[in-house]
Amino acid sequence: MTVIYAKTQKGLTEMESRSGEIGPRVRRLLIFVDGKRSVDQLKAMVGEASLEESLELLQSGGFIEVVESAAGSGALAAVVPTVTATVAGDGQELDERHLDMARKLMVNSLRDFTGPMKYRALMQKVADGATAADLGALVDEWYEAVNDNPAASFAVDDIRSNIVAALEGRG
Repeated sequence: MTVIYAKTQKGLTEMESRSGEIGPRVRRLLIFVDGKRSVDQLKAMVGEASLEESLELLQSGGFIEVVESAAGSGALAAVVPTVTATVAGDGQELDERHLDMARKLMVNSLRDFTGPMKYRALMQKVADGATAADLGALVDEWYEAVNDNPAASFAVDDIRSNIVAALEGRG
């Protein structure tokens, strides 16, 4: 079994609000926790001798949770959900604030990582998305476009998590 950590709702909220509840060193680690990277991969990225201590702090503080996956089983598919819902998790229609947040995350990251012209048609489709289902249907296309730039690899999974949270009414 490989231990993999994913952000909880509290962890996603901390990413947006920077409450100060965790220090900059631990926050940096939280940024890299994406529900896909193993502890060894995280250690290689942050190069931190006290990684175990920082992970324990994040877990005990409710910022991350453990996801166990057998190597190669594909069990991680549930960690990064495909967005298809048209309503928030409680059955209420998704409010415009959440839709706008998802739109901005998608358009701004496209512009920042690919330039203002390369994926202009996709940016327009995102801007025209009127429902969570409209935007959810574009998440995979957005993900591939942003990943077109290798420099985006450090942030794309975190941005995707925030988009999914917004489209589920949690952001």
